[in-house]
Amino acid sequence: MAQLKSEPAATLGLLNHLAAAGYLSGGLANVQGGRWRQSLLASLQDLLAEVANPDNTPDRQILIQLLRLLSSVSADAKQLAPQLISLVKRFGNFTEGDAESAKADWREGGPLNDAHLFASLLRCVQSYIVDGDMKEQFAAFLVEEGGLAAIIKKWNWNSEVMSVAGGLVVRMGMQYE
Repeated sequence: MAQLKSEPAATLGLLNHLAAAGYLSGGLANVQGGRWRQSLLASLQDLLAEVANPDNTPDRQILIQLLRLLSSVSADAKQLAPQLISLVKRFGNFTEGDAESAKADWREGGPLNDAHLFASLLRCVQSYIVDGDMKEQFAAFLVEEGGLAAIIKKWNWNSEVMSVAGGLVVRMGMQYE
């Protein structure tokens, strides 16, 4: 996993291609493959912890590739939940301005803009929502901390974010009266 530290973007891109082809799910059923998979998941969790550190400004391409890979391979959701929720709060831009400022940033941001990054984060959370710990922690963020209202207020204009957020709410089985 040294390549993941020295060349994360290229390595994550290659791993995403392998995951899309099914080699990271069914192709590692033997003992040696299982050990490699454990090493891979530990390295991915370390990288996620590193990019989730509020003192770091992560490379957006690396973060999106990491989230895509984590979405396609099963990992320990209990360990991932705090970092993913931290990133959702950080990149949701809930404290910065209003929807108009988010639209302006979106126009200037290019393909790796805040809206796409935020939707990628929500998609990654959605892939782990079947785990009780992830569901519980993210439901607390959405309901008790007002995360769902903040998402709607800030991102209601962006179809990618709203589509993923709506799917997440449905998948969690949340009901509002």
